[in-house]
Amino acid sequence: MIRKTISCLAALGAAVAGFAVLGTPSIASAVAAQGAATLSVSSGTGSTNFNISLPAGAACSGSGSSNYRWDSYFVAAATDASTLTFNAGTIGNVPGGSYASQLTDISGNVLGTKNPSASPVGLISGITQVNLSSLAGAPVGAYKLGIFCANLSSSGALDAGHFWETKLTITNASTLAWVLGTAPAAPVLGGTLTANDGSLAGSFTQATADPAVTGYTVTFHPASGSDLTASLGAGVTTFTKTGLANGTQYAVTIVATNTVGNSVASNSVNGTPNPLPYNAVTSLVATPATGAIALSFTGVSDHVPNNYQVAVTQASTPIAGSPFTVAFTSAGATETTTLSSLTAGLNYAITVTPSYTSPYSATGASTSAVPLAAQVLIQDITVTRPVGALVLTQVCAGSTAPTKLGVADPGFTQYPYPVNADQTSAAIYPTHCGLALGNAALLTTGAQAGQFFKATGAINAITVVDTRDTDGGWTVQGSVTNFTDGGSNSFSGNYLGWTPAVTTSTPASITGYTQVVSAGAAVTPAKLTGLNAAKKPLASAAAGHGLGIAVLAAPLTLLIPIEAISGNYSATLTFDVI
Repeated sequence: MIRKTISCLAALGAAVAGFAVLGTPSIASAVAAQGAATLSVSSGTGSTNFNISLPAGAACSGSGSSNYRWDSYFVAAATDASTLTFNAGTIGNVPGGSYASQLTDISGNVLGTKNPSASPVGLISGITQVNLSSLAGAPVGAYKLGIFCANLSSSGALDAGHFWETKLTITNASTLAWVLGTAPAAPVLGGTLTANDGSLAGSFTQATADPAVTGYTVTFHPASGSDLTASLGAGVTTFTKTGLANGTQYAVTIVATNTVGNSVASNSVNGTPNPLPYNAVTSLVATPATGAIALSFTGVSDHVPNNYQVAVTQASTPIAGSPFTVAFTSAGATETTTLSSLTAGLNYAITVTPSYTSPYSATGASTSAVPLAAQVLIQDITVTRPVGALVLTQVCAGSTAPTKLGVADPGFTQYPYPVNADQTSAAIYPTHCGLALGNAALLTTGAQAGQFFKATGAINAITVVDTRDTDGGWTVQGSVTNFTDGGSNSFSGNYLGWTPAVTTSTPASITGYTQVVSAGAAVTPAKLTGLNAAKKPLASAAAGHGLGIAVLAAPLTLLIPIEAISGNYSATLTFDVI
């Protein structure tokens, strides 16, 4: 009777040289095998008979009388035989989804449930010739074939370490064609590829395999188009593939091969071929200048660039306009340019790179420099603005200088603004002009005909200068005394009247300041309201508009009552400014 256990045959692995490798969960080995089980043939089919040999002295820990048994097993290659159990003719503790069975001899009898020798104790003997014909239904894949000892007193647990095995691969499920060994494990491709002009290079860890790896195939898979491959010999761990398209990304994988078949593909690593950067410019010199840096360098001569790109940063931040373009003139020529509008005292990092059409590029050459500050001579200026004043002066008729009591005063040479040695105003100056109205004439016409003698004239020009710190405005006002002949005869000063006028005033300043001066109201000669009754305004400037120089005038009209005694009369016309 054939006794075997076949678990679920699902979860098969990837293709191996035209057949699939059986994929099963891996269970970590508790104990390593004591040695290998050797087959008398290296390949065959399900009907091929062969012998299984164990190392000399292979034995269980005890004899059959001690409840030890030896048995055979045929399990998926990923199964850890050290974890299997055998009890009541059944292989147990097989990972879910994995194939497991006992072997049969050439007569169809199960190879197993045998008692180890009593002397020598536990020696395994009597392994009969076997074949794989009883394994119909085993899928294509990698397997382990072996002999193991079990302790029935411990629920059929493996006699620790007492098992011997070898690997083989079923390559055809219908004929159960097989070959010793398994396809290689997948190589491990390094995580980075080296890109060059039309090529990719890389390295990998060799695959483990029994039998040994005979070669490798590297596949370069572009996003579109046909795959390219490179074949490598056994023992090789690096590769370089030329003839690739620059700028195209390739997914690179490696498959290992031995006499059994191919491994699954390695991990995939992407790479994009690109030319190595061309040479950099040489003799790059940055010469500081005032607010600028002058650059010079020797251009490249091996590959003609489109131009040169000059990247300029300050504190790692590109300046406005960077990168700048410098034209290519000729191979190996000295090129120059000047970077301007830079800030003195700051360090600027400069990189000059030849520019090529993609995918070609070049190495940049770098330097730095600090622009100079402009040469500066400093002269500190000090000046004193004198304390100002409100000054009132006059020009006597027929003279450029005032007079005292009608006599020219040659000491007054600073009209209209007398000052002291420190340029402060000499605001009080004893100026006194004479004013002659001549002989009065009798009014013979009009409403006042026969009532008055009339004389006319004009005041001497009055000048107001206001330089005070406070622009409070001002008013020039005047009044007259009564007229007397020096004796007992007199008449009222109210019979003197005027019509004020502003001759000149300071024009608008470049600062926007404007002096605004207004003439006072006309005063008509009258007995009670003339210039003797009270001070009358000649002119005024409102607060905020009084600073500057203003020249004032006023025509005069004097009426002498008909009843006044003849004679020479005089009066004093007094002006002040407030």
